[in-house]
Formats: sequence, C-alpha cells, structure tokens
Amino acid sequence: MSESPSPQPGIFPVPASRSRRRRSHRSDRRRYGSSRRGKLWLILIFFAMRAADAILYFGSPVSNRFHLLGSIITGTLWSAILLGGIWFRNNWCRYVLILFLMVSLIMPAIEVYGIWSTLHITNYTLLYSIIASMLIFGSVTWTLISSRDIKRLTTRLRD
Repeated sequence: MSESPSPQPGIFPVPASRSRRRRSHRSDRRRYGSSRRGKLWLILIFFAMRAADAILYFGSPVSNRFHLLGSIITGTLWSAILLGGIWFRNNWCRYVLILFLMVSLIMPAIEVYGIWSTLHITNYTLLYSIIASMLIFGSVTWTLISSRDIKRLTTRLRD
C-alpha cells in the first residue's frame, strides 16, 4: 500500500472546486461585462453629452444661442429617453442612439468644412467648440458600440 503524503503543519488544503468556481465567475464577469458598470457608463455618457452641448453653446456667438438652445433641449430629451431605454434593457434604443450620434457627427463636420472653406474666420472659438463636441460625441459613440458592459446591460441575462 502506498501511503498518502501527510500535509505540512500549518497549511490547510483548500477545496479546489470552490476556488475554481470563484475564479471562473470573475473571469466571466471580465469577459462578458457587468450590467452595474453598464449603468455607470450610461450615467457618464449622459453627462459627457451634456458637456459637449455646453461647450457648443458657450462657444457659439451670442446671436445664435437662442436657436441652438432649442436644439440642445430636444437633443437632451431624446438622449435621456434613449439612455433610459438602454437602462431598461431595450437593445434597439442603443442602435437608435448610435444612429443619432452618427448624424450628429456628420452634420457638424459639414459645418466645419463650410466655416473652413470661407477663410474669413474671425472667431476661432466656434470652430474649436464644434471640433471638441464632435470628439466627445465620437467617443460616446465608440463607447456605445464597443463597451462590453453596455452590451451586457442590453442582453436579457440578469447578473
């Protein structure tokens, strides 16, 4: 008969199945994302979009702010509704918000090209604010497309 090796004094063996389960659960969470982090991303996205609106509002000339205010209010309402839909796990809201953000990236790009082509720029703050808001909207769009946490949030799985 073979004798089993005696454990070393002071070291207690840990059941392998218990620790393996914990490790696999943690790695699954990293691989597939977390809906709690997805909700935090949605809050961050909302405030980033409002920051882009504020940059655009304060960078525009005073004479154009009244017309821009209506656009900002409408965009805020639609983005809040669509982010709320994503919060409540409606995947189609994510696609519609991505589509709206793509349009909001294309339209200012046309405006920047129009401002740049006239070459009579006296106030660069409007140009810089448009470019800054485009960068913020682009990063928000990229986050909505590529974030595992937001994808996890819009799936029907609960964690």
